[in-house]
Amino acid sequence: MEKAICFPSHEMNNTHVFSEQSLKILDSVMSVTSYKKGANIFWEGDSADKLFFIVQGRVKLFKSAYDGRDLVLHYFMDGDLFGSISSLGSTEHSFTATAVSDCSIGVIAEKDLEPLLISNSSLSFEFMKWNGMMGQFTQIKLRDLIFTGKPVHWPRLCCA
Repeated sequence: MEKAICFPSHEMNNTHVFSEQSLKILDSVMSVTSYKKGANIFWEGDSADKLFFIVQGRVKLFKSAYDGRDLVLHYFMDGDLFGSISSLGSTEHSFTATAVSDCSIGVIAEKDLEPLLISNSSLSFEFMKWNGMMGQFTQIKLRDLIFTGKPVHWPRLCCA
């Protein structure tokens, strides 16, 4: 039986930089896992060897402060991709990801992604654009937290 993830066609998710063909390629290596509301998908310091595609649900990406507060950097929704892989320089996750609702999440292992990136230049280019965009949005959120003590609410182009 052929599995197929329904990819949203609007530009309200952070995967809008990927072509339909590239999303289908990513779908081919995803294994879908369920997470209950409140479950941690990964912890800060866990090995960064997977990417996560939200099929259904909502996920919070945050950094914990020493005083116990959570500094929320992103909320991800249906159709968003999040996470990092060690081949891009980091061997550990810099943040914690928690399911805000019950979720179905496609997991993409680094070992499955790398051969796809090597053999498909379009996917590689789109992946670089996505990775750069995500880094830029994280830097903006951190800047806002440092200078104003709270994140500025930007229109939802990639993340809330």
